[in-house]
Parts: sequence; structure tokens; C-alpha cells
Amino acid sequence: MLMSLRCWRFGFGDEQGSLVPLLAVVLPVVVLVLVLVVGTADRAARQARVQWAADAAALAAAAAGPAGDGPVMARAVAAANGAEVISVRTALPEVAERPYAVAVIVVVEVEADGIVSVAAATMVLTI
Repeated sequence: MLMSLRCWRFGFGDEQGSLVPLLAVVLPVVVLVLVLVVGTADRAARQARVQWAADAAALAAAAAGPAGDGPVMARAVAAANGAEVISVRTALPEVAERPYAVAVIVVVEVEADGIVSVAAATMVLTI
């Protein structure tokens, strides 16, 4: 008596087995959403790892200074982070405010897992 009253009160009545069609619709939708979320999270994690490698390579190349070892340092750091350097561009602009300073601007482009990322770093060295 108590069970039938409880089912009647919540509107479930005699609909035995009605949960199976509901699960047949809801479960594939939940699985599809989970697959999409995991795929997006994986892509974002790989992009972050490649950007990390590009940032580290650019900083290493800038820290090498104007001596010319920047591309070598960038390649070594990128390889240590699982990426490959595509290009290293270095500029030595004049620093107008500081006549005894040298600025080194480095732009590094790296690739890993089919993802290309670009990073830049600037180092100002006082002579």
C-alpha cells in the first residue's frame, strides 16, 4: 500500500520499464559529450605544451645574448621539451634611452605533434 501510494504521488504509476528508453537516449548523449570534452582537453594540453617549449626556447635564445649562440640554445631547449625549432629570428635594435645597452629580440617558431607555436623574448644587456 505504501509503495503504490508513493509511486502514484510522484506520477510514476504502472510505467514499469520506462527507465530503459530514457537511458537509451541519455547515455549516448552523455558519452558523446564526454568524448568531445576529453578531445578538446587533450588538444588544449598539447597546445600548452608546445607553447611552453616555444617560450622556453625564446628565453634561452635571448639569454644567450648577441654572441650568436641563440639559435643553438633555442634548438637545444626546444628539443629538451619535445619540440623542433622551425625558425629563429634575432634582432639587435639600438636602445636610444641607454647608450651603453644592447637589446636582443628573439622570435622562435617551434613545432610538435603537428602544432606550430610562436614565442618572442627580449633581453636588454647593459654594457
